[in-house]
Amino acid sequence: MAINQQITDLPTPPSRSDPENFDARADAFLASLDNFADEVNQWAQEANSTADEVNLNTELTTTYKNQTLEARDNAIASAGCGLWKSDITYNTHDRAIGSDGYTYLSLIDGNIGNDPTTDDGSRWQKIKVIVKEGDPEVPFKVAPATSADEALARGQIESQGFINLIQNGNFASWSGGTASTPDGWKKAGDSSLAQDSTNVKVGPYSLSITYGTVLEQIYQDIPNWQDYRESTLTFGCWVLTSTPNIARLKIHDATTNIQFSPYHTGDGTWQFLTVPITLSSGATLIRPHLLVEGTGTVIYSGAVLVKGTLALPYQENPLDRALPRSADYDSGWFTVSRTANNTVTLAHGLRTIPKLVIVQIKDTTYGYIYTHIGANGTGDVNTEYQQPLTVRYDSTYILLDIYIGQYLVQYWTASADWIQHDNHEWRVLAWR
Repeated sequence: MAINQQITDLPTPPSRSDPENFDARADAFLASLDNFADEVNQWAQEANSTADEVNLNTELTTTYKNQTLEARDNAIASAGCGLWKSDITYNTHDRAIGSDGYTYLSLIDGNIGNDPTTDDGSRWQKIKVIVKEGDPEVPFKVAPATSADEALARGQIESQGFINLIQNGNFASWSGGTASTPDGWKKAGDSSLAQDSTNVKVGPYSLSITYGTVLEQIYQDIPNWQDYRESTLTFGCWVLTSTPNIARLKIHDATTNIQFSPYHTGDGTWQFLTVPITLSSGATLIRPHLLVEGTGTVIYSGAVLVKGTLALPYQENPLDRALPRSADYDSGWFTVSRTANNTVTLAHGLRTIPKLVIVQIKDTTYGYIYTHIGANGTGDVNTEYQQPLTVRYDSTYILLDIYIGQYLVQYWTASADWIQHDNHEWRVLAWR
């Protein structure tokens, strides 16, 4: 309701300083007061009615606003997913819209036939989007989660990055063989390693470790560690074992700052273990470890290290996506006779200049594998070891120029023996 009543201006009031017009103005002013009173009363009545209507509209506006925000939040959460169907198999982090209109997040793999609207919370979790308004550039933004469970319930909507700093965290690459240390990882201990394609949580393979006689540590050093000094990182990995208190994660920065995750309980199920670390100002590296501390077998799958307090399983390292999982050309292992300087010519069949060529060199005495990397479309000379090898390649061939009389690598033994290239096998990998 609008206020329609207008108040008529009162006439000029009488004044003792103007005695000549006093009587006339006094009569006119007094005569106008009755009408003035009627107009003011009508205006007050309309104002009171309008105030009631304004209050009601304010309440309705607040209700509509809340309903709109709820609908918007649910739309955000449900973006990219459809209505739940009983015959669809949902995996971890898949989303579906329930019959109640809310969006739900699958907490398990192989989730089929379980209605999210009636689930007890073990298979599905309702997504709750927390919004903070007032940002002039963005109509809303997600507020930080107060716990990992809350962030997970949002469908991974969180105000931190999830770039995985670990390379080959899904153990997809094993260029040294299925019983070797996976590419990008190092080994300290005498345990037996194996590529496992059966017990897998993430990716094509997992890493199976069977304890030997001493603490086993599988680890890698993170590049560009200087960028993360005094930052908080979180290391996480899926772990499977039936032996309690032998499997956990470790991370340190080469100072006294060493952090451990809880142990796997040994119940024979996959558990996602995590451990945060805030790097010290004196950090000189970042080194995450997969540990096996006692007799038994432990399987690790999907290792992830992110900047922030929440490590969601599993994000691939961008570098792992740069090349296919396996080489487009693999020569296999071959030997080279040391009777003269050799040029080995290999037809790679890629019909284009390779993006990357890797030459692996394995000594037959110790089993170590060394890598020589060539650049796109050019030769590459290994100057560090007196140039025993030059790699040349084009769209048809890869050529290895191997020089006798030059030493390939020094073994750090007690006698510091130099081993020449005739004690080695060779292998060439190339990607188009």
